[in-house]
Amino acid sequence: MRRAQDKHVAARYHLVEREQVGIGGHERIRGQHRYLMLPGDQAILDLRQDNRDTANARIIAAYRLEPRPRLHHIFLGAGQGYGDFAWLVYELSDPNHGQYTPTTVKLAFNAKEYQQLLTQPEFDWRQHVAMEGDPGPLTIAEDTKLYVEAGRVRVEAKNAGGRSLALLPIQYSNCLKVSGTGNPQLVRSDLLLTGLLFSGESHIWIDFDFGFFSAACRWSDIADMKRLKIPEAVAILPAERHPFAIKSISDIPLRMNQLLDHYRRLQ
Repeated sequence: MRRAQDKHVAARYHLVEREQVGIGGHERIRGQHRYLMLPGDQAILDLRQDNRDTANARIIAAYRLEPRPRLHHIFLGAGQGYGDFAWLVYELSDPNHGQYTPTTVKLAFNAKEYQQLLTQPEFDWRQHVAMEGDPGPLTIAEDTKLYVEAGRVRVEAKNAGGRSLALLPIQYSNCLKVSGTGNPQLVRSDLLLTGLLFSGESHIWIDFDFGFFSAACRWSDIADMKRLKIPEAVAILPAERHPFAIKSISDIPLRMNQLLDHYRRLQ
């Protein structure tokens, strides 16, 4: 959610249109427009429309983007001697900016089970949520608003009764600490996202409580990754895909010279 200082931001970074609210310096996430930036290849730059359509369809299928998003813009990125590439910006029609409040819980206990649930055609992120435990009956929230403030996130939410779960577009971590009204609780949802349980009219703050003297929460995150068998479920890319990959001690002098040459050209 930080501002990108360069248009060529990291792969799969979500670009969010925001609006200033009040004079407190906080920003409210707007859901009208949200864009997803994905890396592509130079085939997408082909002047022939049929070739571009084929390349675009291949990328959408690879990332399982459904429903089919509209290709909004293409940037050409310089590969610094390792081949140019393209950034593809897709416009999402109904992105989650905190307004998804699913009520149907599906249980999963490791990354493979999460993956199987989340990729089912009938899985609707607005209505369904995958979790390790059943939080009990859930009701649809009447309203949820997500604000980004200095060093924290604020959520204003309410429901007509019972407990609701707001699916926040924030990566879950044991370092996230929640406070406020409505008996708020953070739970891992859909493997990587943060679910916010609350009741009634709630005013909630979420802080990332990590520092040099409070690093235990990150060890808990590592333990979660092992417990959920996330490493086993992730496809590991070959080391040679990285231009500066080191596979043996003999590679170190060569890679050091390549890095120095790379930084000289950047200056």
